Amino acid sequence: MTASAHNDLFDSLRLELRRGCLILAVLAQLRVEHYGYTLRRALADQGLAIEESTLYPLLRRLETQGLLTSQWREKGLETYLGIGVSGFPNLFFLLGPNTGLGHNSVVFMIEAQVRYAMDCMRWLWNGAGTIEVKKDVQDAFNADLHEKMKGTVWMSGCKSWYLNPNGTNSTIWPDFTVTYWWKTHSADKKDYDLSPARVPEKVAA
Repeated sequence: MTASAHNDLFDSLRLELRRGCLILAVLAQLRVEHYGYTLRRALADQGLAIEESTLYPLLRRLETQGLLTSQWREKGLETYLGIGVSGFPNLFFLLGPNTGLGHNSVVFMIEAQVRYAMDCMRWLWNGAGTIEVKKDVQDAFNADLHEKMKGTVWMSGCKSWYLNPNGTNSTIWPDFTVTYWWKTHSADKKDYDLSPARVPEKVAA
């Protein structure tokens, strides 16, 4: 074997070894549920920094192989108020899940969401580094939402594009719009985990 071929083989084996170690590290972290962001953070905490462009294609491949499942794909996307989502700090949706309407103007919903998101952003402007909806708050909100959904025409047994393949509805707001306006009239810090902003240390020249 020539030196060039030997080097090529070595590089190939090294790449396969790295890929295998990465898969094992990801699967080890997924013994408990993770969102993509929290999985990246957990891996980084263990000394394995990984880019999104590497992690997410890997997760899709592992799901295709049956080694993991995606909750959002099975249940539909769940958020808090259709705006924030646990596991994704500083992310704010407009017209997120369950904020579509069949009886009023979505402009009303968007205006309520913008006001609420701006409330959250003020915490960032005042020193917070990250804002993340608490998982139990999000779960309680969705449990109540789907309980209200049971009494609507959307869940009466008719098939429609509003429904996910498993029969759940992640599209429509099941209550009065004024109720949504009230729930979003101001953001409450007790519903969120806030962490302070970190200022990078100056590096000596």
